[in-house]
Amino acid sequence: MYTLNLSKPKKRFLFSPLLVMALMVTAITSCSKKNALPNTINSKDLAIKPAKDADITVYSGSNALYSTLSDVTTSTATTGFGTFTYTKYYSYSDLPEQYQSAMPDYVTNDEKTYVKNYIKAHPNEASADFSDVNYFIQYAGSSYDAYAGATMKDHNGAQHSVTGSNQMDYIEINGKHINGYNAGGGPNALCQNLPLSNPAYHDSWGDVNNTKYNAYKIYKISYNGKDGYYLGFDYKTQKNSGEHFDGDGVYNDYVIKLTPADGNNQEGGNNGNNGSSQTTVTNNGEVEVNLSINDKKSEGDYIATKLSIHVRDTTDAEVFIPVPAAYYITADDMHIVISHHLDLEKYNNILGSTTMDYTIAGQTVTLVIAYELNGIRITTSGINSAVLKSLRAEYGDGLTFEVWNYYKKENGTSELTRETLQSQYLNKSSIAFTTNTGKYINAFGALYNYNGRVYDKANTLTGVLTPYIDSACTQVLDVQYWDRSTSDAKYYILHSHVNPWDCIVKPTDESYILNETEVYNKIYKK
Repeated sequence: MYTLNLSKPKKRFLFSPLLVMALMVTAITSCSKKNALPNTINSKDLAIKPAKDADITVYSGSNALYSTLSDVTTSTATTGFGTFTYTKYYSYSDLPEQYQSAMPDYVTNDEKTYVKNYIKAHPNEASADFSDVNYFIQYAGSSYDAYAGATMKDHNGAQHSVTGSNQMDYIEINGKHINGYNAGGGPNALCQNLPLSNPAYHDSWGDVNNTKYNAYKIYKISYNGKDGYYLGFDYKTQKNSGEHFDGDGVYNDYVIKLTPADGNNQEGGNNGNNGSSQTTVTNNGEVEVNLSINDKKSEGDYIATKLSIHVRDTTDAEVFIPVPAAYYITADDMHIVISHHLDLEKYNNILGSTTMDYTIAGQTVTLVIAYELNGIRITTSGINSAVLKSLRAEYGDGLTFEVWNYYKKENGTSELTRETLQSQYLNKSSIAFTTNTGKYINAFGALYNYNGRVYDKANTLTGVLTPYIDSACTQVLDVQYWDRSTSDAKYYILHSHVNPWDCIVKPTDESYILNETEVYNKIYKK
């Protein structure tokens, strides 16, 4: 059972107001009900740039900076499991070699009819579990049911009817647009490194809350003696003129077949080693770390850092922050977070305690802080295969450990500034793992160069999106703040810069080599 802590009482009295912090990120809002980007980035005012937590990915990676690209055969983006790759295929030769033999049979019209009727006959069947992150998707039909009734009358009493399947023009999974999947269907494709979380569609008929989450169900259906997984959507809509339809509870307005590509649920672990002695064991997951200093709000305010360790692998991690004891305060705030959005987290509210536990899937996960003469040591432990499988199946991600530490502005003989703290100490921080992880990411946040709110509108003839600075979409954002995408000129990219208060945290194991950079994130692999 997961422990929910809703009040989050403060462990210290001296720093009780310190936890009201989040990142300022520009919000993007659509001026029109069609062709708009469904992913609105919400923002709060301030200060410390948090690392990626269990359900927020706006601060780094391509999602924070780019409009969604479409109409390409193969596309990539960053997810919590590595690089999401989307490959359309027409025959096995279009697929990566390791997946060619796993290509599923085409979905026939008979199968589509059977599945639609099955879902209609079993509206109350519990949603099935689907924890694979590498899988094939195939369009499996739509019901094309028309919806009318009393709720579909406008303010003037005029009756309206809408065929839901014809209005579902934008499918997304885990925040990623599934290219080519619109009202008319979608192509056969392979998705790699894409957990099946938050499936949604965009309602092109309505003009209120167009992106519909929590309107799906996963069915496990046996057809011709073979089990298959089917992602079904229930059509819902709402208009400013009064019409609304809250769905009929039948998830067959749009159906996608899901076929596991490799039978690997990405549980992490030791790749079948089963504890036998080998010189090197490397898992398939990743660990991501962000260490950042709070921004200066006023003259003489406090100095703090926030460390976020996001673990998506079966390994323990140890971060060492080499700030001498003369400059740090032995006070902290500790959190273990499943999801900020769902308020699934635990706060260590015991005064003076530097250890906290969280029970997940019957297993104990631990966060420990040790204050040493030469620095602060933060250690995580307990994320094993059972914990990771449970988190991925229910929330589509791993676990986040968050620690706030606080610093003296002077130690009686010398002054400590944010700049000195960062350059002399924080940028020399390090991380070590008990088991080799497949990827280590030193996360650096991206801040938009334009600080105001950005709106966008699509040209009704060409579909080209343009950014504006007013809600009426009459004043185009100055070109110094954006460019057209080189991958697809219909979309634009907002200019950004790295958060100057994010810090370097390098692996102690020098066999981890800086392999690539995604936006500003540094990615290390063995």
